[in-house]
Amino acid sequence: MDVGDQTGRMILNFARVLLVHDDAFDLSALYEALKKKFILRVVTSTDAAVDLARATPFDCVVCASGGGIRAREIHDRLMRERSGPAAKFLFLRAHTSDDDDAVFFLTKGMTWLALPVVPDDVVDAIYVTCK
Repeated sequence: MDVGDQTGRMILNFARVLLVHDDAFDLSALYEALKKKFILRVVTSTDAAVDLARATPFDCVVCASGGGIRAREIHDRLMRERSGPAAKFLFLRAHTSDDDDAVFFLTKGMTWLALPVVPDDVVDAIYVTCK
């Protein structure tokens, strides 16, 4: 996945990104921004994410939760049941999501952004997280 341009910057436009969300927020602008930059798959449940990750290796998993998806559960299940090498994770967290998620982010050094997000900020975070 490490391909650089003449300036030595990483080019990740071919990175495979899995967006998992619980439909708590309108993510249409984020979806449009991500599909222009990455190979993108979108699911709305932990079970669907695990099923897809068993068949397809992903470079980065973006988990957007308004409280319906638990960050630690999706991380642990995908790490345990994935195909291929371990993906990097980026979490988008609503203020209404579970305190257990906040503890998970802080104790495991996970990358996260607060919802709602600016799509370009998420794209930038994927570049940094997946390097």
